[in-house]
Amino acid sequence: MADSVSVECPKDQWTKVADSVYRGIVFVESSPNRNIRGVYKDTGLTAPVVRSEATTETKKGVISFSSGPEKKIDIYIWPDDVDIRVIYIDNITQFGGGTQIVEDFFKTLRLNKVDGYGSIDKFGAALSIAGDNTIQDVWELSKEYVFSTLSDIDTLSSSSVLDVGHLIKIIGIIDPSDDDESIGYSELNGQNKSLIYDNADLTGDPISFWRVYRMENEEKEESYGGHGSLTGVVYCFKNGDISEGIPINLDDVRATINDGNNQTLMAIYTIPPKKVGFLVKGEAGMEYEAAPAGPDVIRINYKSRKYEKVFKVKKVMTLTSSGNSIYIDERSVFDELPGLTDIKISKVFASSTMGISSSFVVVLVDERLFTEEYLSSIGQPGY
Repeated sequence: MADSVSVECPKDQWTKVADSVYRGIVFVESSPNRNIRGVYKDTGLTAPVVRSEATTETKKGVISFSSGPEKKIDIYIWPDDVDIRVIYIDNITQFGGGTQIVEDFFKTLRLNKVDGYGSIDKFGAALSIAGDNTIQDVWELSKEYVFSTLSDIDTLSSSSVLDVGHLIKIIGIIDPSDDDESIGYSELNGQNKSLIYDNADLTGDPISFWRVYRMENEEKEESYGGHGSLTGVVYCFKNGDISEGIPINLDDVRATINDGNNQTLMAIYTIPPKKVGFLVKGEAGMEYEAAPAGPDVIRINYKSRKYEKVFKVKKVMTLTSSGNSIYIDERSVFDELPGLTDIKISKVFASSTMGISSSFVVVLVDERLFTEEYLSSIGQPGY
């Protein structure tokens, strides 16, 4: 059977979604938050007939099955009350006793083919790491990041007088009470301030963000009639004094685009409202412009904090230039992240001047696919 298939399942009856397999995961692709039941039978045995033959049921939209390495099974689904469409995925693998969905499901997520599920791949770099024990978060300013407590992020500017007319897309959260993340737009005016709007035509009243975790230069190349790449550093900040396009108080800055990147490089993120995140993978590595003079060491923390709570260290990584200079964490148990949880990667000690890069992948699931009991247990805002 194919590694990934979509199957229509009429209500109040059994439908075979996989045959002659060893394992699998079934995701509800349509009509989420509906009760579904599942059962597997040894391949060749009689199919189930009545609903009471179900061995598992859920409203979370996901059921997993496994028979072991030597016995093939057929998988059946029974939807209660409404017709549904499910995706069956066979391509799973084991890490440390836990089940992790890999290539097929992430490919499906990226194509937005699973209702209620999504993913984000965040990458950041801090190339000005000092050789000391000060906290430096992984983003372009290489300083400890300051999170806004109010929706006060409303201004962009550039350090270059040549960055005029470039359309910048801003992605983040306008208000913690919103239903999802938001997108804003701003047109650069060189070293002068420009405001943010909720549409690319820049009409209506300006808007302000509570969180900004990505910016992108939306321009075409100059040869295609656009303004091309950025010349200076673009700052997104809460309105304050600037000098030659640079905010005087760098603690007011919430995102930057460095010359040549055309998008932010931030290993900093906030789970959108009404979502539950699952951190499935993380990476970190040392960066040098030239070979280090001697063995170097850097210690990095992965931190997260739930809405209005304090940051907790969730992982400690130590890298050495003479040995393990790259760390890859394939999570055997996904880190549950309620909506509005802040995530960041931080340097806490470095033996000398260097740079670091880091990335992480988060699967995002609509909160409507979970029970109220589960949402309450993980601290989801509003439950």
